[in-house]
Amino acid sequence: MGNRTCGIDDFARSLEDILGDVNADVRLVAQSAVKESARKGRLSVRKHARKQGPHAGGLKITGEYIKGWTYKVVSTEDGYAAEIGNKRKPGLAHLLEKGHAKVGGGRDVPAYPHIADAAEETFEELAKQVMEGVDAL
Repeated sequence: MGNRTCGIDDFARSLEDILGDVNADVRLVAQSAVKESARKGRLSVRKHARKQGPHAGGLKITGEYIKGWTYKVVSTEDGYAAEIGNKRKPGLAHLLEKGHAKVGGGRDVPAYPHIADAAEETFEELAKQVMEGVDAL
């Protein structure tokens, strides 16, 4: 940012310029952090699905479910947000995570939690990315 010299009348304008520069830098850090943590979050949910998915309980899961995990970063009024979801089998994720009743009734199908652990890892990764980015400024 550098040093700035100004008269008393220009102080407010100079301060706004400095804060505007800082705001722009922080927005770039936030955008990069959200994108990188979402990318790693997608990989994390895939890893947890392989490790704790229904195939671990004896059921076979196709690669279509695991490969279907995607992410996207969207700009919001407050900054940036990431959405991680399964495009190929969107309803299956909830059924596997929470468990469900069988179609014809009867015993419940057990839950295979794999998203919650991946989400926790993703939130920690986001915090790490933001702190590293801000420290680098």
